[in-house]
Amino acid sequence: RHVLRALPAVMSLLLSRARLLSRPAQTGARALVTRAPFATLAQGAETEEQEFSPDAAVAFEAAEPTFMTTLTFSEEGVKAMIDKDIDREKSAAKLIGLLGGRLETYHVTTTGSANAVLVYRFPKNHDVQTLIYALMASGSYKEQTTTKLMRWSDAAMSLRAARNLYNRGGVSCKIN
Repeated sequence: RHVLRALPAVMSLLLSRARLLSRPAQTGARALVTRAPFATLAQGAETEEQEFSPDAAVAFEAAEPTFMTTLTFSEEGVKAMIDKDIDREKSAAKLIGLLGGRLETYHVTTTGSANAVLVYRFPKNHDVQTLIYALMASGSYKEQTTTKLMRWSDAAMSLRAARNLYNRGGVSCKIN
C-alpha cells in the first residue's frame, strides 16, 4: 500500500530525468556532459552534485571542496613554538600545497577549546584525510575537528531541491 502511494512521485522523478537525458546537448556552464563510467568511487563522488541533480532547476556550480579544521596544540607543539620561531601558517600552507590544495585562512583562536582554525580547499575530498594524518602524526597537535563547508549558493540550491521534492509528493511528514 505504501509503495503504491509513492509510485506517482517516483514515476514523476523518472520522467523528469528521462526528459533531461533526451534534450539536445547544451552549451555553457550548466551543460549536461556525457562521461565515461568512473574508474574509481572517488572519481564518481567528486561529480555527484552534477550527476544526480534531481531536475534542471537545480544545478550546483562546480567548486573545489572547502574544509575548516580546528586544531588544539599538544604540549610538545607549544614548547616547540616557544623554543623556536615556527610559522604554523606557512607550514600549513606548504603542506596543503604539497597535497594539491590551497590554504585560504589560518587563524589563532583567543577563546574556546581549539588553538587554531584553518580554512582550505582541495580538488578531491579524500585529500583532507591525508592532511589530517600528516598534521596529527607531527606531534604538534593533540586534537582536531574537520568540517566540510558549503557555500550559501549551494545551500540555497539544496533548499530548492528539497522544495521541489516536497512539492512533487516525494516527502511526507505525516505519520499514519
